[in-house]
Amino acid sequence: MIIITYSETNATTIEQRLGKAEYSYYFIYKKYLPALERIGTLVAVDTPESEVDKIFLENPDEECIFLSFSPPHRTLFDLLCPTVCVFAWEFSTIPEESWHGHPEYNWAASLEKVGNAITISEFAADVVNKAIPNGLNLAVIPAAVDTVQPPIGPKTTDGTALTVKATLYDSRTYNLKTDMVDDEVRGSRDPMQLESWDGRDTYLTFTDDDSDSTELLVGFYSSEDWGTWSRTQVPWILLPYIVQGPLSIELELVAYGTNIGREIQINFGEESTLVTIDALPKIYSLDFNPQHDTDVLKFSKLDLTHAPGSRDHRSLGIGIKSLKISRPNTLSQKIWSTLQEKIKNISLFSQPSLNPALEEVSNLLELEGVVYTSILNPQDGRKNWEDLVTAFCWAFRNDENATLVLKMTHHKLATFLGKLLLLYSQMSPFKCRVVAIHGFLTSEQFQQLIDRSQFVVNSSHCEGQCLPLMEFMGQGVPAVAPDHTAMADYVTAENSFIVKSSLYPTFWPLDERKAIRTLCYRIDWHTLMDSFRDSFNVANAGKEAYQAMSVNSIASVEAVAGHEVVHKKMKDYLYKTARKASER
Repeated sequence: MIIITYSETNATTIEQRLGKAEYSYYFIYKKYLPALERIGTLVAVDTPESEVDKIFLENPDEECIFLSFSPPHRTLFDLLCPTVCVFAWEFSTIPEESWHGHPEYNWAASLEKVGNAITISEFAADVVNKAIPNGLNLAVIPAAVDTVQPPIGPKTTDGTALTVKATLYDSRTYNLKTDMVDDEVRGSRDPMQLESWDGRDTYLTFTDDDSDSTELLVGFYSSEDWGTWSRTQVPWILLPYIVQGPLSIELELVAYGTNIGREIQINFGEESTLVTIDALPKIYSLDFNPQHDTDVLKFSKLDLTHAPGSRDHRSLGIGIKSLKISRPNTLSQKIWSTLQEKIKNISLFSQPSLNPALEEVSNLLELEGVVYTSILNPQDGRKNWEDLVTAFCWAFRNDENATLVLKMTHHKLATFLGKLLLLYSQMSPFKCRVVAIHGFLTSEQFQQLIDRSQFVVNSSHCEGQCLPLMEFMGQGVPAVAPDHTAMADYVTAENSFIVKSSLYPTFWPLDERKAIRTLCYRIDWHTLMDSFRDSFNVANAGKEAYQAMSVNSIASVEAVAGHEVVHKKMKDYLYKTARKASER
């Protein structure tokens, strides 16, 4: 049998596509590979519309099938080769309508045209079967997960050090106060964030309809339709690029209360300047010439005293609406661009790789005590990671022996840093530790993190499978997690501290109209906090109880997504569905 496969994200693009649309399908694809390789000859394609049928017709006497690891609206349905849409789903309904002139958004109609589908969970299959009660060749085959043989033995709480090619945003390295969080970062600057500014004008607006820009703010309130107010004494902006050399920064600012007419200090790299801000919005032009890589614009000397008679009791300092970065003038921009090109050419000529130092960037992650780990895409609102941080910090605000590790799987630092540091400052003081990891972990580093974790944590509103959760549990790491959507297949009271949840209305992620058409789950925050405390007690004192949960974690994952289980299901389905070209 020839098994043709397609995934928009592949091994060469995964680091750059972390967190982007459909990136997680690549991980499902990878987990299927061992089973697929035992069944037939694999042929990966990059352009299905031109390659799939060519392969199918060139092998008339061999059974052939095409697995498209894509959601239904991105799966081809008019190929000669039998096509299987492999997709995950986690909401109570699938789209049964189209909008904005895109009929493919009607998943029910698209799946009927394809005719064949594999989904990842029993929950998703039930939802699809309700929408398409007849005629769809549907199978439930979770992505396969490695498991270990129990017993795995007790987990250590002693200090352990992991070397990671990533940046660590550690609550214990920041100067935290409720009205301030500094911009220090432990170790080297982020290896995934070293993108240099190309010199072209960059314009950012900090209004509530520009989430990409507002994610760059640290120490500000939620954005409004006009802009946003600062909330701390030292707010700052993380620029979307690293900059160097002469540049102009235009800031549209307004002062509040005692900050009106007050000299505000603005720092950029090693340079600083004083600016007097008016009571009405105004654009302030500032010139800087940083000699080293710089990516933070910091404000200081703000007064957070409430304005006399004000009915707004927030700690307002200054308001910001927009920021523009440009070269001082056209001539300077041309000169700088030419100089950059010369530097680049010299680097390429004299070194075997463009930036070998970047490849060696690494930091030491030291872990001790009871470690809770969550792997998540911070830009995916379904992950609900803010509840993780607040419930954890509240549960262990007086215990320094608890650590929460957040492995952030997104290529952009701005998707979480501002929000994370604001949570650090709002929850302070707390004795427990929270560490966010930003960067790509190798398989060995990921395994080390599993080995050192006492619990894997999830607080999602819904899940299509949650491979990281299954991977940890398959290695004997019990969970703190809800048991809704796909997690209902393997999260039980015997292997997890179950977080309660309840249904609430929402919209399909692909629906830019945001029309309310479906349901997902709201987490009970108090249950999450209690689960942290209960699990901590078991990790420290309940060795037999912990061991039983570990064994049950392995057994549950093995029964649902063990390699032999997945291989058998996949083999039966593919042979049932595949077809020879000569039989058309």
